[in-house]
Amino acid sequence: MIVPRYTREIPHRYRLEAGRCTGCGYLAFPRRQICPECRGREFEGVNLKPEGTVLSFTVCHVAADCFATETPFAVAVIETMVLAYTHYREPGEAFRQTLFHVISCMTSTGFTTTDFSVWPVFLPTLLVFVGFVGGCGGSTAGGIKVLRVVLLFRNSLLQVRRLFHPRLVASVKLGERMVPQRIMDGVWGFFALYVAVFVVLMLAVMSTGVDQVTAFSAVATCINNMGPGLGEVSANFVPLSAGVKWLLVLAMWLGRLEMFTILVLLAPALWRV
Repeated sequence: MIVPRYTREIPHRYRLEAGRCTGCGYLAFPRRQICPECRGREFEGVNLKPEGTVLSFTVCHVAADCFATETPFAVAVIETMVLAYTHYREPGEAFRQTLFHVISCMTSTGFTTTDFSVWPVFLPTLLVFVGFVGGCGGSTAGGIKVLRVVLLFRNSLLQVRRLFHPRLVASVKLGERMVPQRIMDGVWGFFALYVAVFVVLMLAVMSTGVDQVTAFSAVATCINNMGPGLGEVSANFVPLSAGVKWLLVLAMWLGRLEMFTILVLLAPALWRV
């Protein structure tokens, strides 16, 4: 067989042909020998859609000897619908699963319909960060709360404006009402305390020998009262030691009572009164 014909018959080069596991439906591109989900070995060919988004590209003018006659040629990184073409057969199913898990993580419901820890690229970590945002103010959801995140974002934009206009006199607004500086100080204080407690607890968990991904997600899911995690706690917290579980109980306690309540209870001035 001549070289050009051999090259053109490689499925994933000219036809964007992926492999779908016949056992669980996992979609892999290029086709794999073993399914990472069910460890199956039988795959069927699936032609992917030719549309995508060009994330980055370059034009090569100097290449290896075997490609010297092809210069200049373009090389591009193209993004397709990640979940639709790697885990789910239909884009609608990928959207439904994504929407459900985002709502579940933000509202601290803790329900999952699939193991999102095996989702590709940054998606599992993104869901963990969504849990930090949490629900709306006054709700029973965990996290920092949407209202605080909005105030932090708007105050940050205001500080950037003051860099360009040092004499600017303005306040953060929520709707048509100005937010008093005392409230903004409280929001920034809560955020700083939240980050400090998270970092200390994560380092304490890591000091017991737990890997970084597991420690990060375990503390995040507990302090946000979220539920799902990554790494060793993607399914449950059984693999963790009793000492680590007590640290995570502390994280859940601090997260549920929103930090300041604990500080008030531990303040000597409160008991003297």
